[in-house]
Amino acid sequence: MALSNSSFMRRGVTLLELLIVLILMGITAALVVPAFVQRPAAPEAANVALLASARRLAIRRAEPLRLRMSANGDWMVTGVRNGVVVDSGHVRDSLLATEVLVDALGGCIPMNGNTSLAGFDPLVCASSRLETRP
Repeated sequence: MALSNSSFMRRGVTLLELLIVLILMGITAALVVPAFVQRPAAPEAANVALLASARRLAIRRAEPLRLRMSANGDWMVTGVRNGVVVDSGHVRDSLLATEVLVDALGGCIPMNGNTSLAGFDPLVCASSRLETRP
């Protein structure tokens, strides 16, 4: 039983095998890399989150609150009746400076007549301009 010497002497890979491995590595990279890459958040995302947080806080406390957002990113939630600071902080990316009154039922009213809140829906406390969808 004589075996061909060429079957034992093969030391490389064929072009087809190399292409299959490269294709599999490309598919794996395409699936895995996006999980590790962080996309920068849109500037309006911070304002949407602040409005939603102030709305939940007003509903939970059953009292009207005032949310003040400054252009430099500082924000503060105060009680309307007593002026006590309920919460405050700073966001890195702020879209606009405005003041919003949030009532105890979760409705919102822009206080300073800010025209950049065009399309603002007071019932859901969001603007079509500010709203972001995942």
